[in-house]
Amino acid sequence: MRDEAHDADVHDEAREAEVREAEAREAEARETEARKTEAHDAISTAGRIGDARGVRALLREPFVHFLVLGAAFFGLHRLLAGPETTDTDVLVVDEGVRSELRDAFEHSNERPPTDEELAAAVERWIDEEVLYREGLARGLDRDDDAVRGRVALSMSYVLSAAVTGEPTEDELRRYFDAHRDELSREAAFDFTQVFLTESPDVVARVEELLAQLRAGASPNGLGDPFSGGRRYRLRRRVQLEEAFGPELAEAVTTTEPGTWIATRSRHGRHLVRVDRRVAAEAPSFEEARADVLAALEHERRDRAVREGVAALRARREIVRR
Repeated sequence: MRDEAHDADVHDEAREAEVREAEAREAEARETEARKTEAHDAISTAGRIGDARGVRALLREPFVHFLVLGAAFFGLHRLLAGPETTDTDVLVVDEGVRSELRDAFEHSNERPPTDEELAAAVERWIDEEVLYREGLARGLDRDDDAVRGRVALSMSYVLSAAVTGEPTEDELRRYFDAHRDELSREAAFDFTQVFLTESPDVVARVEELLAQLRAGASPNGLGDPFSGGRRYRLRRRVQLEEAFGPELAEAVTTTEPGTWIATRSRHGRHLVRVDRRVAAEAPSFEEARADVLAALEHERRDRAVREGVAALRARREIVRR
C-alpha cells in the first residue's frame, strides 16, 4: 500500500509539473505579446523625434511604418523569430542626441521638455534605434521599395550637402542675365465675377444675368454665394489655374477689360469682367535677388547630386541582363 501511495504521489507531482510548465509557456507568450504591443506604441508615439546623426533621422521614418506593418509584408516570424544578431552593438546616448530630442519636443509643444519628458523621449529614441538597427541587421531595408527609395533620397541629401557657401555676387548676376525671361513677372489681372451653381436651369440663368450685366446692372447681389468672394486683385494665370482651373484662367487672361463674359470652372458657372490688366515686367536684379539666390542654390545642389551619383556609379560594375 505504501508503494502504491508513493506511486500516486509521484504521478500527482508529475502532473503538477506539467501544469506549471504549461502555465509558464502561456505567461511567456503573454509577455512576448505585451513586448510587441509596447514596441508598437513606442514607435507610434515617437513621431518625428529626429536623430543626432542627421541623415539617419530621415531613414527612420519609413522604418516606423515598415515595422508596424511588418507582419503583413514579411510574416510575423521575420520580426520575432528571425536570426538574432550576436555582435556587440554599442548605442551611445550623448548630449547631441538629447539636444536633438529637446529641440524636437520644443518644436512640437512650443515649450522645453521637463526632465521627466526628456527622459521619456530618450527611452523612446533608444527603443526606436534598437528596432532600426535590428531591422538593418536582418536586411529588412532591402525588402521594401518605399524604404529603399527613402534611403536613396536620404543619400541624395548627403550628396547635396557637399555644396557649401553662398554663391558670389558675380555668380548671381550671371545667373540673372541668363534667366531673365524665367524671372519676369507674369501679367496680373483684377476681375469681378458672379457665380452660379450648376442646376437644371443654370443655362437660362447665365443668359439672363449676362444680359443684365451687359446692360449696366450692378453685379452686387446677383448670382449665388461663393466662398472665394466676388472681386479679385492682381491674380496671375498660374494662380487662376490653381483656384479655378484652365478654362476660367484662359477666359480671364484673354478677355478685353470691361467686357462681361460667361465661363465655367470646377466650381460651377461664372460671369466674369476683367477690370484691369497689369502687364508683365522684368524685375531688376535687386528685385529678383532672393529668387535668383534660391534658384541658383537649387541648381548647385542638383549638380552636386548628379555628379555624386555619377561617381558612385563609376565605382560599381553594373551588369544588365
